[in-house]
Amino acid sequence: RGPRKISNACFRDMIFKLRKGFLILALVLQRDDGDIV
Repeated sequence: RGPRKISNACFRDMIFKLRKGFLILALVLQRDDGDIV
């Protein structure tokens, strides 16, 4: 029960970092698209 709670918190942190990274990636791609066009 204990480790599961810690794992859940770690999972949430990983998802948060993943979303943040994806957002930055999308922003860079969008900016690149604008430069190309």
